[in-house]
Amino acid sequence: MKKHLLLLFFLISGFYFLFSGNCYAQRQLEDYSYQYEKYRVVRDQYVQARNSYQKYKTLTSQTELIKSGKDFLASRNLVLKTYFLAISFLLKQTPNIIPENKNTLILSLDRENTWFADYGESVDELTTPNFDDLLEISQRFEQREYDFKKLAYQTLANIIIAKLRNLQAESGAINFLLEDKIRENASQLNQTTLNQWMESVRNMNYSSQQNIRNAEDYLLKLNSQDGKNSNDIYQKIQEELEKARLELLETIKYQKEILREVSDE
Repeated sequence: MKKHLLLLFFLISGFYFLFSGNCYAQRQLEDYSYQYEKYRVVRDQYVQARNSYQKYKTLTSQTELIKSGKDFLASRNLVLKTYFLAISFLLKQTPNIIPENKNTLILSLDRENTWFADYGESVDELTTPNFDDLLEISQRFEQREYDFKKLAYQTLANIIIAKLRNLQAESGAINFLLEDKIRENASQLNQTTLNQWMESVRNMNYSSQQNIRNAEDYLLKLNSQDGKNSNDIYQKIQEELEKARLELLETIKYQKEILREVSDE
């Protein structure tokens, strides 16, 4: 039974920062973190039981491996179910995502969450499983690995793009206000320096916009391909969005500095 699947989701850059600023979202994150820590304990117990059985080949070690294997399957399913519930909530709470894309993703996430619920019941119903039972039900989960990954990546990409788009639009609006403020106080301000600063801000804002557009192009590619290629494509999306995020943070820092300069005059 594969164990690496979860890491494809838990190490996604930017997952945690998406939950800031909302109490219910924070509870979702705490629930996910709690289930993940429980999963890590159960996973380690499963690995120990597997190693013990491979070493001793006793009936006792076999019984313990079957028990820990069932616990592992249940915990793996629950933590991914919690993860998908969390990103589904984030998606619903994020404004300015194209409605058609948002609705399609919500329906897909709802289907996966229903699948997780049904799968969990199937695991619970294994009252006296054997190795073949565990292998068969584990394979049902692992056969959907690429579907899980692609849907998670599509959802996160749409959320982060929308949040950065909102931030970039706010930054552009602040630029207009600063330019008006500079013009109103033209006689008292160092126009040359401030105009140079504003040009730097506009350039960074434009650069962040280009990075977001690049990410959107990669997202279209992700949407059109099967899940087997989703890792590489999403890595490119992450890279572009991280560039945009850093550019916008720098833009905001410069805008604050210009505002202080204008206000002090």
